[in-house]
Amino acid sequence: MLNWSVEQEYLPRNPIAGMKKPRRKRRDVFYTAQQWKQIRENTSGPLVELLDFLYLTGCRPLEARSIEARQLHGDLVIFPADESKGKHEPRVIYLVPDAKAILDRLAKDRPAGALFRNQRGRPWTKDSIKCKLTRVSKAVGFRVIAYGARHSFATEALTKGGVDPISVAHRLVKFGAKLGKAVHEIVTIVGPSTILRWIRESKKPGGVKQVRKGRPRTKEEIRELIIRFARENDWGYTRIMGELKKLGIKPPSRNTVKNILKENGLEPGPKRGEGTWDEFLKMHAATLWQCDFYAKRVLTLKGWRDLYLLIFLHVESRQVYIAPSTFHPNEEWAMQQAEAFLEHVKSVDLPIETLMHDRDKKFTAKVDDAFQAADIRVVKSAYRSPNTNAFVERFIQTLQRECLDHFVVFGEQHMDYLVKEFVGFYHAERPHQGKDNSPLEGRTSRNPMSCRSVRSPVVNDLAEC
Repeated sequence: MLNWSVEQEYLPRNPIAGMKKPRRKRRDVFYTAQQWKQIRENTSGPLVELLDFLYLTGCRPLEARSIEARQLHGDLVIFPADESKGKHEPRVIYLVPDAKAILDRLAKDRPAGALFRNQRGRPWTKDSIKCKLTRVSKAVGFRVIAYGARHSFATEALTKGGVDPISVAHRLVKFGAKLGKAVHEIVTIVGPSTILRWIRESKKPGGVKQVRKGRPRTKEEIRELIIRFARENDWGYTRIMGELKKLGIKPPSRNTVKNILKENGLEPGPKRGEGTWDEFLKMHAATLWQCDFYAKRVLTLKGWRDLYLLIFLHVESRQVYIAPSTFHPNEEWAMQQAEAFLEHVKSVDLPIETLMHDRDKKFTAKVDDAFQAADIRVVKSAYRSPNTNAFVERFIQTLQRECLDHFVVFGEQHMDYLVKEFVGFYHAERPHQGKDNSPLEGRTSRNPMSCRSVRSPVVNDLAEC
């Protein structure tokens, strides 16, 4: 692109001419039997079948996610030359019984198109696999990549045959150097670029020194101190970092402290009191609602004024109810909205046992009594703890950033119209990260390939794509 811009005289010169390209990250990762067991335990859904197939066959991830029923030939998968990686000759993958059983089972339901598909029935992509495995990496505590299954297959095959993989590498270097360009056609156990790199490294004086990449390991004395702090005190990783700093020790990063604690079976945030906040939310999410007031500056005949909304959010489903706006959020108005909210809860059949709100003075004792009279427990968030009401706070941020910030609002009717339209979009159209990037009401995504346009109006000029 930059060279083209220079040719077209849009740029006087290429600003990055002569700069070396960054080297690609090496992917030679393999897993022990214990590590593979951990990976499978922390993986769910259709991804398990794909990883098992890679581990059983040593197939490239790119090839595996493109396998179709027409390429199955008994206990072989045969890619035609034009569909194989090199595009020179057909690529053959030999299937062990377990791998064949996986493909046969998938082929029954999918006679056409890719056999391996995600939970939504779509073919796996490189990015979707990487995204899923990033979560698995966090769960198991080590790097998990799709190519690791392929490398594990090769490593296990060599070790079961009584061959040391290092010895194989040395032999390939010894004989590969004599092959020249023929190495591309003859050597298939590893990629040509891999063996050529081994040959280059073998010619360096003194051999190749294995240099550990990344940050240096935390000193053992500091690691022991971190573990001691966590075991002898009820401290989380942030407090531990502060204590290290107080002792004149430069603390490692937050993630490093967290990983050190996890490696030694210690929770980064130890339990406090009768249970953690996360446990409370998980236990009560199905019957927990949060509510909060939101004020928006609007333009009226009397000038700029604050217009208030009372917002309720069901934590598990993320369903939202917003009371009609008002300039006077007094006790009488709040009581009326409490009654309207209770009627709404009955109509949508969402359970409520607990209602949480902050210590805003607009939530008076009578308002709380109205909820308690309906057998609802009212929980007030702690002082200076906005994160305890985080779900409804996050929705308010979404409403403001994606809708209200785009308009000059003129009075109550205008505000109520905008809010009603946005809430409809929020429930039916907007994907939610906390809900597997799906709309709350389970509406399936449209296929852009079958539509002339994927842009539809939501509120005036705002649109969802």
